[in-house]
Amino acid sequence: MFNFSEVENTKLSWKYRGLPQAALGLSIAEYLKKAPQFFTDGYQWPQAIMLEGALEKNLTNMNAFCKKHNVELAPHVKTHMSPQLAKRQIDHGAWGVTVANASQARTFLEFGFKKIIIANEVVNPSSIKFLSEQDAEIYFYIDSLRGFDIVESNATKPVNIFLEIGKSQGRTGVRDLNLAHQLVDMIIASKNMNFAGVSGYEGTFGKDRSQQSIDKVRDFLKTLVAFAISVQTKGPNPFMVSAGGSAFFDLVVDELAPLTKNSNFKVFLRSGGYVTHDHGFYAEVYPFVNDPEFAFLPALEVWSIVNSKPDLDLFIVNGGKRDISVDIDLPYALKYQSENGPIKQLLGTVLNTNDQHLYLQTDNKELRVGDLVAFGISHPCTTFDKWPLIPVVSDDYQILDLYLTYF
Repeated sequence: MFNFSEVENTKLSWKYRGLPQAALGLSIAEYLKKAPQFFTDGYQWPQAIMLEGALEKNLTNMNAFCKKHNVELAPHVKTHMSPQLAKRQIDHGAWGVTVANASQARTFLEFGFKKIIIANEVVNPSSIKFLSEQDAEIYFYIDSLRGFDIVESNATKPVNIFLEIGKSQGRTGVRDLNLAHQLVDMIIASKNMNFAGVSGYEGTFGKDRSQQSIDKVRDFLKTLVAFAISVQTKGPNPFMVSAGGSAFFDLVVDELAPLTKNSNFKVFLRSGGYVTHDHGFYAEVYPFVNDPEFAFLPALEVWSIVNSKPDLDLFIVNGGKRDISVDIDLPYALKYQSENGPIKQLLGTVLNTNDQHLYLQTDNKELRVGDLVAFGISHPCTTFDKWPLIPVVSDDYQILDLYLTYF
C-alpha cells in the first residue's frame, strides 16, 4: 500500500524556491483550494512547471505501447525522483519502478513502492544488507566475481539478482560470456541469491538514429537475447529479461520479440524519460516523432523573466545552469508573455548560460525587460534535479497540483 503522508503533511516554505509568498505555511491541499494561476499568483522567477495534458498523453501512450508489444514497464524514476509522478506511472500500467542505487530505492520504499529494479550493481555492504532485509520485491545486478563475493558476504536474506550482460565499448555488464555462464551457476548455487534473469543497457551503443548507431544497438540486443535463451532453463518461469533505456526501446521490443512471444520469458522495459519527453535530445532520437499512435509531447517548461536588454537583439534572462538542463543542449526558446497578456511564440536562440544568467538572442521587437519567457529542455533528468517542487499546470496554466522531488 502506498503511503503519501510525507507529501500530504508537507508545509510549503521558503525551501521550495519560486513559490508565491502567499503559499508559505500552507499544505499542498490548502494551497490548491485557492485555485491558483501560474502567471498571476505571485511566483518568483525562474520556475519549472509540468504540463498536465502532455503528461497524461505520454503516460497513456507508453502504456499502450507496452501492451501492444507484450512487455512490462518498470520506468526509471531517477529521471524525476517524484513519488507522485511514479504513482501515476503505476496507475497507467507500470509493473513497478526502476532506480539507480540503494538510496533511491529507500526513497521509494518509504512511499510504499514494493516492486523495484535497481538497474546497477550494488557492492556497498551496508546497502546489500539493507536491501536484503526489506519486505519488498527488489532486484539488482551482478557483473563480476568480486561483486558476487561482496553480495554473498553481506546479504542476510536471499536477494533477487539479474546477471548484467555488456559488450566492448558499453557501460557495465559482463563482456566474457564464459564468465557470464560461470556467474549464473554461482548465483544459482548461492544460499543468499535468487537468479531472476538477465539484463542489459543498449543506450551507450547509439548516440542518434543513424544507421551506424542502430546497427550497434541491435547487435548488442542480439547478444542479450542469445544469452537469455541459453540460460533460461536455469532460472524461474517466466524468466525475466530487462533492457530499454529512453532512446531505443522500439529496437528493444523488435529484437526481443522472440522472448515477448514466448510465455517462458517476461520482458521489462526500463524507459523513464518518456514521461516528460523533451524538446531536444529525446525529441530527436525517439522513434515516434511522426507516429500519432504513440507520439510523446514535451511536458517540462522553465519560465523566467527578462532582466536586461544590453544590446539590440540580446536579452539576459534570470536563470541558468542552476535552473535548467545544459548538459546535452542549451535550452530552447519557446514562447513569451507580456504583462499578463496572451502567450505568443518566440523565435530565438540561447547563446550561453551562466549559473544564473541566460543569454537569449532574438530579433523579436515586442519582447521587453520584465516579460516572461518559457524555455524547453533537452534531457529532463538534469532539470528535475534542480527543483524540489514543480507545479503541474493545465493548458491555460492553472495550478492543478504540486509534485515534490527527492534527489
